[in-house]
Amino acid sequence: MIPLLGQILYERNSNKILYPASLTKILTAIVVMEHCNLEDIVTVNQSAIDSVEYGYVTANLQAGETFTVEELLNILIISSANDSALVLAEHVSGSVEDFCKLMNETATKIGCTNSNFINPCGTHNENHYSTAHDLALIGNYSLKFEKLKELYKKTYFKLHTTDLYSIDDRVYSTTNELILSGSSNYYRYAKGLKTGFTTPAGYCLMGYASKDGLELITVLLNCSTSDNRYLESQKLFDYGFNNFSLKNFMAKGNTVETVSVKGATKETKKLNLILDNDINITVENNTDISTLQCEIEIDDKIKAPISKGTILGHVTYTVNNIQYSANLIAENDVNSSHTILKFIILFFIIFAIILLLKVRKSKLKKKRITMIKRF
Repeated sequence: MIPLLGQILYERNSNKILYPASLTKILTAIVVMEHCNLEDIVTVNQSAIDSVEYGYVTANLQAGETFTVEELLNILIISSANDSALVLAEHVSGSVEDFCKLMNETATKIGCTNSNFINPCGTHNENHYSTAHDLALIGNYSLKFEKLKELYKKTYFKLHTTDLYSIDDRVYSTTNELILSGSSNYYRYAKGLKTGFTTPAGYCLMGYASKDGLELITVLLNCSTSDNRYLESQKLFDYGFNNFSLKNFMAKGNTVETVSVKGATKETKKLNLILDNDINITVENNTDISTLQCEIEIDDKIKAPISKGTILGHVTYTVNNIQYSANLIAENDVNSSHTILKFIILFFIIFAIILLLKVRKSKLKKKRITMIKRF
């Protein structure tokens, strides 16, 4: 179990290689979000439909139908439709094989070290595997996309009819009972994420819950029953919420350092460096945050002029090997002492030019008058 910044609060066999089943689709959704626009139009190819293995969930998509990426993501997340995953994979990369290359590249970028994905659905294959730790990282990363956070909470979606499918019966309900208010497995703080199941993988669940600003992710793999995965996930959430808190250690706009700026005017020489964002830290409830030490890095050469909001350093707190940081920015503009001098010099230059032009003009006028008198 981890909070959104990546700190592990509890783990057991978290690096054991297991089968992820449909939890795979969270990585699929990430790749789609990073390579598509939600309003992009996608055409369903027959090859995608034919690739769905017998017995796996489909959304009954028809070859030749067109949908937006957003519609297909709804089906992918809410009903765990395998045809939607394959259609999206072909749309992004042209083939499932090339899409899986992107999946593995993305997983590596996220920090996964014990995973390999060979399809976008989670269809069972001995070479398609992951760990609870890697999947937690994937789930955590996915929450940076507001659209996915929105989809994870949805319990229902209805797909419109088309010329190729005119029956108004493509209605999909969530497979995640954590967010179903009428279910015995409902958890009031739950916000998603995804379920999975195959016989070799067992019952799997990636859960996401939020309480008092603290957001947690749980991953359960190879559970013996569907109810067991929900029960264990709720126990983990309760443990996290009862023993840990998200504390605001430093607020946006707080002054961290005051520096003397070289080449600045007397009025702006002293500059406050302030935080550009809050620093919120997940700690055990009994932690005395006043004892936490920070590391401050400030640019070596700070000189005028400086614009308000310019990044001039960083402040970092390390708690349980997790770094929490924010930028240090200039609280106000800093004027260069040379600027006023340059302005004065420029003013006198312009004044001298104007005066010179006036004198020259006066002489020319006098000469013209003298010439007229001679005639």
